[in-house]
Amino acid sequence: MTVLKMKGFEGQGRKTLFPGSKNFMLKFTVHIPKFRVYPLHLYLINLSMRRYLLIATALILVVACGKDKLATKPSIKLKSTSGSFIPSGGGFSAELEFADKEGDISNTLFIQKIRTNKKVVPTIRDTFSLEVAEFNRTSRGNLRINLSYQNHLVSAINPPNLGGNPPVYEDDSLIIRFVLRDLGGNVSDTVSTSAIVVSRN
Repeated sequence: MTVLKMKGFEGQGRKTLFPGSKNFMLKFTVHIPKFRVYPLHLYLINLSMRRYLLIATALILVVACGKDKLATKPSIKLKSTSGSFIPSGGGFSAELEFADKEGDISNTLFIQKIRTNKKVVPTIRDTFSLEVAEFNRTSRGNLRINLSYQNHLVSAINPPNLGGNPPVYEDDSLIIRFVLRDLGGNVSDTVSTSAIVVSRN
């Protein structure tokens, strides 16, 4: 029990609140609520965590298996290129990694050149195709593509003259895209190179 002592109130020209008493005592009883404490069952928590970990692991395995699963539609990835600058008369090569359920990729590789220079000029051979050599069917493997300077790489028919004596011509800035079609007529997604510069001088 807590005892709180308070001073009386003296009125000025008015009656006091408690006549005849300047001090009075108020008694308060402090009630402290009792809360029930429940024990923490670590064993049950560990079981729940194990269950969630098992579910998460199973989902990861399902997704990983789905990514590695072969499909009838061929898939290709750009594995490597010979470089980002092609000097005058030089060549360019790229290696593609493919995957195909039937392994019947011996058909056609479509190639698109996109000239990204700010100044737009007429271009040549923006799209062409190469025949994929026939070989033993395999579901996974690599394709190597070799492109020549004059037949495949140059883009602007007449590159802009930048001036000078002898004159300096604007190089072709390109992005090259690849699409593979198999013998069943199924077409892969498109893969692209990073920026490539073809010298015109």
